[in-house]
Amino acid sequence: MALSEDIQIHVCLRWDLVQVAVLHLLADYHVEPVAETHAITLDVLPDLVITDEVRLKRLQKQASYRKYAVPILVVTTIDSPLFVKLTIKHGIRGYLCLQDQLQKRLLTAVQEILDGSTYLSPTAAKALDRAYIHDDIYSRITPYHLHVLYLMGQHRRGIEIANLLKRSPTAIHKIQQYLRDLFDASSNGELVSLALDYGLISSPSDFPIEASLSAS
Repeated sequence: MALSEDIQIHVCLRWDLVQVAVLHLLADYHVEPVAETHAITLDVLPDLVITDEVRLKRLQKQASYRKYAVPILVVTTIDSPLFVKLTIKHGIRGYLCLQDQLQKRLLTAVQEILDGSTYLSPTAAKALDRAYIHDDIYSRITPYHLHVLYLMGQHRRGIEIANLLKRSPTAIHKIQQYLRDLFDASSNGELVSLALDYGLISSPSDFPIEASLSAS
């Protein structure tokens, strides 16, 4: 599908500077900034939605999005292999990392998605490759594990993590032992360091999945 003024693109980004940049780069086309509370309906069904990781989770909950399967391009700074893998797994058609330079990539991303392809910027493509290379680890990480790792990354003690997650200290100890074995780490400090390297020390709320879903 060639880009034309007939193409309807909705932009819903939390960072004002990024939203302004996207609107400027797509100024020749019918682009509409959309409030996060705006629901996609048949009357205003766009050809593409450009959003970020926060708006994405809210958008996925909309019945109209699920019904009409509107193509989505995610624009974000997050380059976690697990995040990229889950995003694509959940049907998102494009992933553009801001560190890959929005100005150079945006038009190409939009064009490829409208043509029916999936677009990954270079950093996102490398992250996805890494996710599959290390699938033995990523496929065994759940949202519960992400919560524990995130809190460990905040230097929370086991008893604090247990209280925050409403689990027993013994349950948290078992999870930490499981994760140390998974990463072949000899200590919790080494575990956190490895989890950082694997892009797993992120707030679970950033991930494009519901807390009840498995990452496998």
